[in-house]
Amino acid sequence: MNENAVEKPATAGNGKPRKLGLAGTVIGIIALGIAIFHFFFGPLEQPPSVEEVVAETAVKLKGAFAAKLKGETYEAERRSEGLKPDDLLRHTVTVLGFVAIVLAAIGFIQHEDWRASSVALALGAGAIVFQFTVAVIGAVLAIILVVAVLGAMGLS
Repeated sequence: MNENAVEKPATAGNGKPRKLGLAGTVIGIIALGIAIFHFFFGPLEQPPSVEEVVAETAVKLKGAFAAKLKGETYEAERRSEGLKPDDLLRHTVTVLGFVAIVLAAIGFIQHEDWRASSVALALGAGAIVFQFTVAVIGAVLAIILVVAVLGAMGLS
């Protein structure tokens, strides 16, 4: 090896460094990969069946309606089950996506190559938005199902 050789930082073709952008890109890829993996191959724990969840929700709503009509206050049972593996994956995706966004912002502020920062920003935000969109669609479908069950029970 040449003794006079000096290690150069990772730079773009225009000579601008891109260390933070590349680190953010790698973290963003990991975050998006975990989100997509969890969507297609999850959940890791077997969730209760749809019938159980809908029936339990309908019973809770019926109890709340009955208590409200009687003028009483209704307190639902609270279950503390701790952090499940699926929750851990969701939180990990959110944190990694946020770290990718922060690295992209810092890299942009430090005048690193804008392409690397942009990719890191897109991947980090994409991981968070993907997860949020899946959650919203699931919530809307659950609400529609509960309303349909309540309608079938005559509580419309």
